[in-house]
Amino acid sequence: MLVASLGVVGAVSYVIVKSDNDHAIDESSRSIADGYASAINEWVAAKASMAAAAADGVLQADPVFVIKQLQKSGGFYVTTFGKEDKTAYTSAAEGLPAGYDPTGRSWYQQSVKAGKAVVTKPYTDVVTRKPMVSFTAQVKKDGVLQGVVAAAVFLDGVSNVVKAVHPTPASFAFLVDRDGMMLAHPDAQWINKPVKDWNSELTAERLNSLAGNNADHGASKEIVLNGAAKLVQAVAVKGTEWTLLVAIDKADVNAGMRHATQSSLIAIVLVAALAALILGLITTAVFRRLSQVRNAMDSIGSGDGDLTMRLPEDGKDEVSQIARSFNVFVQKITAILQEIRHTSDAVKVSSSEIASGNLDLSGRTEQQAGSLEETASAMEELTSTVRQNSDNARQANQLALAASAIAKEGGEVVGNVVATMEAINQSSRQIVDIIGVQYLFRNPV
Repeated sequence: MLVASLGVVGAVSYVIVKSDNDHAIDESSRSIADGYASAINEWVAAKASMAAAAADGVLQADPVFVIKQLQKSGGFYVTTFGKEDKTAYTSAAEGLPAGYDPTGRSWYQQSVKAGKAVVTKPYTDVVTRKPMVSFTAQVKKDGVLQGVVAAAVFLDGVSNVVKAVHPTPASFAFLVDRDGMMLAHPDAQWINKPVKDWNSELTAERLNSLAGNNADHGASKEIVLNGAAKLVQAVAVKGTEWTLLVAIDKADVNAGMRHATQSSLIAIVLVAALAALILGLITTAVFRRLSQVRNAMDSIGSGDGDLTMRLPEDGKDEVSQIARSFNVFVQKITAILQEIRHTSDAVKVSSSEIASGNLDLSGRTEQQAGSLEETASAMEELTSTVRQNSDNARQANQLALAASAIAKEGGEVVGNVVATMEAINQSSRQIVDIIGVQYLFRNPV
């Protein structure tokens, strides 16, 4: 129970600390991203304000002088002023090629289309083959567009800011535009290439979603970059279509949490072991009397226990209650055994009487058995006599049957004699009648 309780406390503490840690990481990563984005914002704002200042003065002085000053003060690679009448001025020493039409250039058209100062999409310089962008500012007079000032700058400056982003050893930052092109990255080979070529998950839609999530002060999004889990915070760069993404290594920022968790686990194990030892000692001391009860029960259960033994009943705790119950139990057992003993004695006396009666009965039974043997012998003789009488009766019956047959034959003979006698009698009567008639004839009255 102690270990389980410590485990629950540790788990709850871990959940709470992890929640606070995750929140702190989100806040920290957002602060870091906002801080570095502020540096880029200042860089962009400085370049844009210089271009705007040149646009305000380009009609007031020599255009070439103004744009050359813009190049020098702003550290631009080249500056150009293109007019609606297709004339153009540049700070480049070699000048502009023949037939150069500024209104056909992408920086000019993007500014006109936007109707305001813009930072152009990145492109590669023809001479240096380096990625660059142009800060543009419209030149107007009485509200009418007169031309556009463009100040081209390499992305090295912003790349240096992005490369300096290392909140942890394995963390880094990269800069993208709204169309998903890489503007700055610690690895220069990915600059001015689609971001999805570097990581297939980072499509333009996903990048815009990250930027929108940061605008709503959402939590960091976990994305696998360069084979490691990163917590990505996105910050839109003001005045541009750029988004700065700060990828903070999850393992680095959670290192403290892991160490704290390991320390907590070790502390819980040590506390559990120490508490178990202390509780074991306390339990042994408190329940020593309970051990006496156990030993007494083992003694009784072995069959050789002393039923006169009684446990101390001092106190009102559970052990004392068990001791009283044990004493009552032993007393009951003693009473039952005594009663069994008395009953056994009575059974012994009764058994002796029954044994004596059985011996007497056995003698009489032997006598009766002798009489039964004599009776059996007489019965055998009687049976023999009965069997002889039966045979004689059977012979007599046969003789009777024979006599009956003879008598029957005699009856038939007698019947014949009777019939003969009746016939003789009838004849005698006839003779008498004849004689009487003759006498009458002889002696008439």
